[in-house]
Amino acid sequence: MHLTKNKLHVRLNLTAVFGLTLFMVILLSVLQGPLTLDITLLDFLAVHRQISLNSAIEWFSKLGSFRILALITVLVFLWLFNTDKRLALFFLTTMTSSGLLNELIKHWVGRPRPGVPWAVMEWTSYAFPSGHSMASATFALTFCLVWRRLYKPRAKPMTSLAVQLVLGIYVAAIGFTRVYLGAHYPSDIVAGWSAAAAWVAVMY
Repeated sequence: MHLTKNKLHVRLNLTAVFGLTLFMVILLSVLQGPLTLDITLLDFLAVHRQISLNSAIEWFSKLGSFRILALITVLVFLWLFNTDKRLALFFLTTMTSSGLLNELIKHWVGRPRPGVPWAVMEWTSYAFPSGHSMASATFALTFCLVWRRLYKPRAKPMTSLAVQLVLGIYVAAIGFTRVYLGAHYPSDIVAGWSAAAAWVAVMY
């Protein structure tokens, strides 16, 4: 069964409200100081980190950066432009504005990175919310909406489920790598996901 336009809009509205609410709850908590759960999870990963895996995880983590996704966005935009110009504009605008929004929030909040003893390297930019998590989630959600408009009506249900599953695993894996490397607190990751969900829903 396919969602009607009205049902889709209801779900998007709920997603926007939930995403924004969750983001604000995390933000208000973060502004009060370090979260106990953040420290606990970072300590656990630091103790169990396998040095032999660091290079591979660092490489995979880069797949969620705005720089890499910018190239993919251009390619998807060019592909969509010949198919549906409105969807192409939606995809490009959403991805671009998400990156700008992330930078604005980072500089406004000014949360430092975790640093020693959790980080495997030094990062100079701010932590909240995670740019990789927000970028990857924005890409995945935007692509799912594009897929729904173009292919879901005539695609097999298992195909659509597979697309969503692959993108979901990708987003979760990117988030995990950022915490594993000590680049972000777990709350940065969840905040990036919630901000992306709200932003994509609003843009659509």
